[in-house]
Amino acid sequence: MEIAIQNALTEGIIRESARLYDTPFDTIKKIGGFENFVYEYEKKGENYILRFVHSSHRSKEQVFAELEFIDFLDKNNARVSTVIHSENDNLLEVIKINQDDYFIISVFVKAPGEKIKLIDLTNEFYEMFGEEVGKLHKLTKKYKPIHKRIDWDEELLLEKSRKLLGKNDRILVEKYEKLVKKVQKLPKNIDNFGLIHTDLHFGNMHLYGGELMFFDWDDAAYKHFISDIAIVIFYRFMNSKLSGDALDKEIALMLAPFFKGYLKQNSIDISFLSNLNDFLMLRTIVLYVVIHMAGEELVDSPWGKQYIEKYRERIINETPYLTLEKVTEFL
Repeated sequence: MEIAIQNALTEGIIRESARLYDTPFDTIKKIGGFENFVYEYEKKGENYILRFVHSSHRSKEQVFAELEFIDFLDKNNARVSTVIHSENDNLLEVIKINQDDYFIISVFVKAPGEKIKLIDLTNEFYEMFGEEVGKLHKLTKKYKPIHKRIDWDEELLLEKSRKLLGKNDRILVEKYEKLVKKVQKLPKNIDNFGLIHTDLHFGNMHLYGGELMFFDWDDAAYKHFISDIAIVIFYRFMNSKLSGDALDKEIALMLAPFFKGYLKQNSIDISFLSNLNDFLMLRTIVLYVVIHMAGEELVDSPWGKQYIEKYRERIINETPYLTLEKVTEFL
């Protein structure tokens, strides 16, 4: 995040947000954030998340669209963090920084539960996970928004990659462009395309009472449903040392119960799974770009170096992430 944006979030703005949500300023504590500023506070025994989004990252309309969708999911019994209305009974509030820039403020009930651990990853867990994702996809089919979120390819990340990546990475930009064009040509209909989370890794969910709670919908966009499934696979095995048949076997062991649960809630065009490697590669490239967007500290970190070393050549060589026939033979 740019230093100028960090400096723009003054104590005065945080105090004003506390007033808008009727909470004491001295209870608010910063807990992190990558693209947004994220704070936490407690009120009447309940924990809340206070989020500041800078207008250079998302417009008021796009944040409104995100919150409306979460509100819709919540009212239809999906496992999401409830959006809290302000004292003005608004889903969000806007605080101006200057004539052109502003912060969009929103508050959510903090997702209860704990981070997911390796010991939690049982067949029962994956079946439940698949059922919850299937439910999200089923609900989005009937969603009629007032404010529309962007399509996945309107994010302008490809344009940013052209400016950001150096000469040695020009070939990666070319691979990115080629893949985007390929995915853009895929058929879109109500059964395979809609507004989805797009970032369903374990860092964006908690396990509570044997059920999942999903949060951080900042990247929600219209995209093919298969993308959410690719994300689940990608992040589960991103840092794995497995490869080849051993990796295929582990992915298949995960997908079998996952799809068992998914199909309880939503149908899927089996033929569309043939695009799974494309969506896995898309996320591989996107994360490569995001790492470089974050700056030298992340690029030069042990994890950043490991990711670049592991995936750069795979992107260049268009190496498939998995063997489709082996990981879907249970279907």
